[in-house]
Amino acid sequence: MNERSLIESGAAKILSLAEETKYAANGIVSRTLLRTADTRTVLFGFAEGQELTEHTSTHHALIQILSGECEFSIAGDPQNLKTGNFLYLPPGMPHAVKATTQFSMLLTLTRPAVAERFEVLATETKIQTQKMKNQNLIEPEKIFDGRSIPCSIKHGLIIQRWLDLSVGDYFVLLNDHDPVRMRDQFSAQWPQAFLWEHLVKVPDEFHVKITKLKATAPVEVMVECCGGH
Repeated sequence: MNERSLIESGAAKILSLAEETKYAANGIVSRTLLRTADTRTVLFGFAEGQELTEHTSTHHALIQILSGECEFSIAGDPQNLKTGNFLYLPPGMPHAVKATTQFSMLLTLTRPAVAERFEVLATETKIQTQKMKNQNLIEPEKIFDGRSIPCSIKHGLIIQRWLDLSVGDYFVLLNDHDPVRMRDQFSAQWPQAFLWEHLVKVPDEFHVKITKLKATAPVEVMVECCGGH
């Protein structure tokens, strides 16, 4: 998105979004329409099945679906969007998008005001303080760091760690994304037998305290891919 803008800042110009939208057979085409000191407007054309994996932005994001349909995942919550839908994402909100059909969208990024940036910095400072506090309070043997474990075995190892707990005991999972699918599996297989608490929930870092509330029958843990988000 660093190519020259189609509209020069300071000069009036009219564009046809339909005519300017470009598609690739198996890809994503982005075209910067306008760039100023505090904003950037980008036109996207997605081929069916193409996706942008979960990421965050330091800017306010305004998204208008111009044609087709897509699945927008907002902090792990999938939403189906179609032509005419409008979406706002605040700075730091994790999101991902996948084209369920060929679709196009208009993205406008706006830099937060100075006061907002100070507020974001203050929030990040509080989060870092809480992380340090949590790490000091939690015994090292109760921490399960899943960030460096290959996806192909991570899911099974985490479930086995929970199954091996005594009733009332817990461990804290450190992960690089919110393990929503794993929580859904716990809810389906062991309802009311666990407690799931987020201690830290920021982009690219999640600390989840998983407590065993009830005894569970022995099960064979399948080793499977964690499935990303």
